[in-house]
Amino acid sequence: MSRNVKFVINIIVVVLVIGLLAGGIYFLTRHKDGDSLGEMYTDDEVIKVFSYAGDELIGADVTNKYGSYSLVKGENGWAMEGFDGVTLKATALDTLIYTFQNITSEGRAAEAPENLGDFGLDSPNAVLTLTTTSGSRTFYIGNETPDNTGNYFNTDASGDVYIMKSYMVDVINLVAKDYADIAAGLKAEDITGVAIDGPNGSLTVEMDPAGPKDEYSLLSYWNIVSPVRRSASNSDVSDKLLTPVSQIESGVTGILPLTDENLASTGLSAPEYNITVNTKSGTTVYEVSASDGTYRWIRRGDIDYLMRTGADKWSILDIGSSDLEEKLLAMIDIRLISEIHIEHKGETMNFDIVDGGGENAAFFKDGAELDADAFREFYSHIVAINVSGSLEQPPEYSQTPTPVGSIEYVLTNGESLKLTFTGYDERNYWVSVNGQEDYTVAIKNVDKIFDGINDYFK
Repeated sequence: MSRNVKFVINIIVVVLVIGLLAGGIYFLTRHKDGDSLGEMYTDDEVIKVFSYAGDELIGADVTNKYGSYSLVKGENGWAMEGFDGVTLKATALDTLIYTFQNITSEGRAAEAPENLGDFGLDSPNAVLTLTTTSGSRTFYIGNETPDNTGNYFNTDASGDVYIMKSYMVDVINLVAKDYADIAAGLKAEDITGVAIDGPNGSLTVEMDPAGPKDEYSLLSYWNIVSPVRRSASNSDVSDKLLTPVSQIESGVTGILPLTDENLASTGLSAPEYNITVNTKSGTTVYEVSASDGTYRWIRRGDIDYLMRTGADKWSILDIGSSDLEEKLLAMIDIRLISEIHIEHKGETMNFDIVDGGGENAAFFKDGAELDADAFREFYSHIVAINVSGSLEQPPEYSQTPTPVGSIEYVLTNGESLKLTFTGYDERNYWVSVNGQEDYTVAIKNVDKIFDGINDYFK
């Protein structure tokens, strides 16, 4: 065989090999069954479930635990249904477009499983429908994977279960307002007072301008001003009032321009509730419509649009003063006490505290020095009396009652706090705090303290 013939044969073999390789690559990366939105297989075992060019996405419908919304791309750009006249954030839209441009999965978690409930897909946590110029595809998001790196999902085109990366799921869980270029809401840490007025009356809570009252009363720096004046629990005010107020706008799922027609159609021409929020920088007023069973509408005084939220997002409107009141009487730092005077059933005991928080602290009962550890244990009980209830006004008696006992704390700054205990019912004493704040406390808890005082100092 001549050299030229061998050369030609070698060329033919090379061409055939290249052709076979090209055909294999095409087979591995081709669109399955010719469906432009179907699965595409790559040579690195990663399944590309969905893909599109950046300019091909024209719609996205999202339902997640926070609500539902739809984004549509028209001739004038992107818009969100229900957010009439609102400019959308370009950065948020870019995140949406490019996050889902290539949805891949490192293999299948399961092939057409009989029980989708094993993956949380019988009742999905979220649903995303992406619409491109070629068609649409819906993704159902299930439970988080055991290693917390993603969530199970399937599509309307396949019963197979895949795994979606966490960063993609985070984008699906954005709320409608994340896309709208609108005013920022309030921050809980900036709130200094809240007043809620509605059909059931009013609740007003204010931060004490003097700051935390460690040196006086209940360690609280919040006061309930109305319907009755009370010291409020810092933790309850934060959890049940400040946090919900700061989240009023986080549940917004629709916006309308501020017009007389829209005020009438949303019910905001006659608001059911008014919420006044004082912050470090000023005052913000919310007007809240009555619920139609599905939505409530909000008007915020300093912006020119109306906001729609779910009707189930308003537990704050049901908060009463009893939900926020301090649950302990007289939680006073021992270092701030100079004297304690206790009266019970005709017996009087007087305690003096010298340098209560220092190394040279000394404690005296009716002039006799006490063991320091014994006194500290005793003190921990008389400043941790649980409140069992509160009274909007003192109870009515046929004749002036005689108190069962009292505890008076004299502070190092000369102020005093006096708790007076009077019979109320078979289980509780009525307690007045400096003659103003009225509570009930369990008789057994108070008597245990009074009757056991001397046991601490044997």
